[in-house]
Amino acid sequence: FDNGNADFRGNVATQVGDLTLKKIRDQKLECLERGGTASIGLAENAVYSKVMQLIEAYTTVSYDAEWSKFGGDYANFAGTKFILETRMAAGDLGLIDPSTFVFWNRDKNFTRNGIVQDMGRRATHVLVWATWGAVFCNKPNSNDIMTGINT
Repeated sequence: FDNGNADFRGNVATQVGDLTLKKIRDQKLECLERGGTASIGLAENAVYSKVMQLIEAYTTVSYDAEWSKFGGDYANFAGTKFILETRMAAGDLGLIDPSTFVFWNRDKNFTRNGIVQDMGRRATHVLVWATWGAVFCNKPNSNDIMTGINT
């Protein structure tokens, strides 16, 4: 892929500095302009705490049965559910459109012979198979990452 290809290049805002609701909204609009709806926000502890602090004045308490089943503790702002994600890098905030991610898998069926004898063991037969899976983003430009956030 060509990094200059705007149709496939993700949105990255570097050296964000102090995080504000305007900066979050601007990056959400970047995703929207490219056909995405950033409905999930991922952040590590310090950035997540900052997001919660920013939206505290706008928060109303509501119950979402589906997210409660998921065990979800989240903060919601402008249609984006912000989730604590401990594997995010410090100072980063990801804005994701889940519809742009797909799971591909391939099960390689059994060998041509089906159940085959394991020559390394006495009276043993095996059923040989292989599988693989991967998650791919088919529209990176509908997603965004903000880096260099001061916390």
